[in-house]
Amino acid sequence: MSKIASASSRIFFVPASALAALFDFCVDTNRRAVALLTLVSLVAFLPGFLQIPPIDRDEPRYAQATKQMLDTGDFVDIRFQDEEANDKPVGIYWAQAAAVKAVEALGVPDARSLIWPYRLPSLFGAIGAVMGTYWCALAFVGRRGAMLAALMMAGSTLLGVEARLAKTDAVLLFNVVVAMGALARVYLAIREAETTRPNFALLATFWTAFALGILVKGLLIVMIVVLATAALAIFDRSVRWLLALRPLPGIVWSAVLVLPWIVAISRRTGSAFLVGSVGKDTLGKILNSQQGHGAPPGLYFVLFFVTFFPASILAGLAAPAVTMSALRGEPAARFLLAWLVPSWIVFELAVTKLPHYVLPLYPAIAILLAGAVESGVLSQRRWLLRGVIWWFLVPVIAAIAVIVGAITIGHEPLFAAWPFLAAAVACGLLAWRSYEAFGAERAFLCATAAWMLIAIATYALVVPALGPLFPSPALARVLRDSGCAHPVAASAGYEEPSLVFLAGTSIQLTGPSGAADFLLQGSCHFAFIDEHQEPAFAARAEAIGLRYDRGPPIEALNLGHVQPVTIAVMRSKSALSLREETVEGVSRSQPAQARAQTDRDRAGTRARVPVCGRECRQKTRWRARHTDRPRRLRLLHANDRAADHHAAGDHAGSAQPDLKQLLRRGQAQGATGGRRLRAHPHRRDKRPRRSRRNQDSRQWHWHSRRGKGKDVQSFLHHKARRRGYRVGLVHQP
Repeated sequence: MSKIASASSRIFFVPASALAALFDFCVDTNRRAVALLTLVSLVAFLPGFLQIPPIDRDEPRYAQATKQMLDTGDFVDIRFQDEEANDKPVGIYWAQAAAVKAVEALGVPDARSLIWPYRLPSLFGAIGAVMGTYWCALAFVGRRGAMLAALMMAGSTLLGVEARLAKTDAVLLFNVVVAMGALARVYLAIREAETTRPNFALLATFWTAFALGILVKGLLIVMIVVLATAALAIFDRSVRWLLALRPLPGIVWSAVLVLPWIVAISRRTGSAFLVGSVGKDTLGKILNSQQGHGAPPGLYFVLFFVTFFPASILAGLAAPAVTMSALRGEPAARFLLAWLVPSWIVFELAVTKLPHYVLPLYPAIAILLAGAVESGVLSQRRWLLRGVIWWFLVPVIAAIAVIVGAITIGHEPLFAAWPFLAAAVACGLLAWRSYEAFGAERAFLCATAAWMLIAIATYALVVPALGPLFPSPALARVLRDSGCAHPVAASAGYEEPSLVFLAGTSIQLTGPSGAADFLLQGSCHFAFIDEHQEPAFAARAEAIGLRYDRGPPIEALNLGHVQPVTIAVMRSKSALSLREETVEGVSRSQPAQARAQTDRDRAGTRARVPVCGRECRQKTRWRARHTDRPRRLRLLHANDRAADHHAAGDHAGSAQPDLKQLLRRGQAQGATGGRRLRAHPHRRDKRPRRSRRNQDSRQWHWHSRRGKGKDVQSFLHHKARRRGYRVGLVHQP
């Protein structure tokens, strides 16, 4: 029995042994290590890279500004439509423009309207950050530990998200890790041998990465480098090692790279860029909450276990060893903590918080954890070892969440993703059970494989199928399928940047009245109206005599505001449709006064109709309709003396009776003799109320008896004259 159990145990751990054998094979040389890291990065970052639509709100803003640069040929001024975008420097826009130009040179049609070419700098930045982490870690640990640190970055949740977004953070991470890797080599060389001076290539790498980081995201890289060097100077009680960086030539070289664009944008916009980038975007986020992203201190510590998963599970096990290394004054631990702790404190104290702000600090954490794993100094306390079970529980929870989200949001189970999710759960179980059997290294490799399988299922199969999460592609599809050569659109209530990027720069973001005026300009004009803006749009359309077609509404979730939206699609009437709807020489697109005059000419029995629009006529007319049953009379606002009168039979052409005459005629025909008097509370601004007597109906019933005509008249007077109800005498069999 023990032999069978031993054989089954060996079979169970075969995948873990295969991963460990591959890792051992690649760690022998740098070339194999780089090849494996490249392959792992592509597997981690490419799924869903081409299929996922633009994610509001930051990504399409960057992409749209780059598109306008390419369209106008102006690579100095940064604009989103007609609005100046002075919150970030120009580096990311230049990188995206170069990527789009390269894709166009390869012959990809309509590359500027696709989102994935704009994501290429982020993809390359993420892969470069993984390689940069490997290079940086080689200054602190061996090749095995450097490989582990790079795999921790490749498998992290946050970097996987940023690699798929056309934003600044992945590119900034690459610049930070390269700059800090060069700075670490300079610092460690000075500490180990006082006479050693760094070579020119290392200094050029540091100052070039420093300058490019400023061009990408402003002063953030300056803050990280300055805080790290200041902390090291305090710990060492010396700043002499900073002279090895050649600060004067380095600052001059950085100025040569950065100042030309700053001078150009300052000549174009004055001080607007400095105020927007430094004052509002950097200092403003530290002191104030912007765009509703304020949070208390400690948020990043809580999010760390999700954003850096699966490596975050090792943080608690490695914390005691890292603390002891820092207390012993080891230069490696001191430098990594100087990179991590001061900047982390600033981010925690800042009022505005977003998860990706701390991403440039994750390589330092990865190197610290990898060093602890390589040295075998992880804690063996039982209460900390219990946390390893999360390598199994998190994939299970993620798999269930993915399936439930696909069913509830996408309304389909997406069975193609289930094998990947099942394999991820199996790898998570293997990681949990392998920790005690084979150690942290092999268990972490299994956990990384599990999390990558979750990423493949989520990004490649599930997220692209969740159409309700992305209303902008559906609206852009309406324009493409309209049959118009050059459709133009306006949007009221839904103003996400992804709509501007997909529908075109010319789209107008306006209000409901502006959208109605826009539709009146001609054919092939579309308006996207949020459901909350529809009443105002309809009122304006009626006032200007607009004729339009209403398409099926689009129900989705607005990711920019995290709330459900319902968007109606309005299309202006074509000239052919307007000619078909012309009635006796008066087009329906003409003003309401002309249509009212035509209606009076066609129906000679109408008299004393005020010159007003459709809504006014509906509020002031009464009708008497004939059916095979006894006559049904309906009165709309009987207290209005300028009512439109149209009746058939003996009422045709007669003067309009007042309310008492109407009631008298209805009662004379037996309207109250065993019949019901129904009051319809169709008030424009309120929903109909249900009666206590009849809860199954949305109409208010009042039952009359024979000989109760006076009460009937009093009731109708009260409801029709004083409260504006629609009152009718309706025959009920």
